[in-house]
Amino acid sequence: MKDKIYRVFASWFYIGKIPFAPGTFGSASAIPLYILTGEHKFIFIPVVVILFTISIPVSSYIERRLNRKDPSVIVIDEVVGQLVAISFFSGLDMLSVLLSFILFRFFDIIKPPPASLSQSLEGGWGIVIDDIIAGVYANLTLRIFLYIGSANI
Repeated sequence: MKDKIYRVFASWFYIGKIPFAPGTFGSASAIPLYILTGEHKFIFIPVVVILFTISIPVSSYIERRLNRKDPSVIVIDEVVGQLVAISFFSGLDMLSVLLSFILFRFFDIIKPPPASLSQSLEGGWGIVIDDIIAGVYANLTLRIFLYIGSANI
């Protein structure tokens, strides 16, 4: 039973089993969660914290079980990273949400330091922390874009 529950969460309800671009689909799957809860900080922030908290042991378990470093089936890290990218905003329009997604995927793929360095961490920490860092980079970049008005084309 534990194995099944961990697989469901690690793959974010089997989205990680999509044979192409599972990380992109995992990131995109966070957007409906934001749409449902994002304006309700008393719900959204605890959801992000809970998902982050479970993502570490779940990712560690699946990595050990599959005997592969950061297997692509694990996408809960992308979900958490994308949620970080859109955290602490009020009233984001869909263009800004889409921009947060693009920025998150960009930073997740290029992995600027310290994200690249965090992958050397063991187990779930190495899987999840780089996505948290990419989410922070995306969040800060989106704030800059919104501040200077570049997002309002």
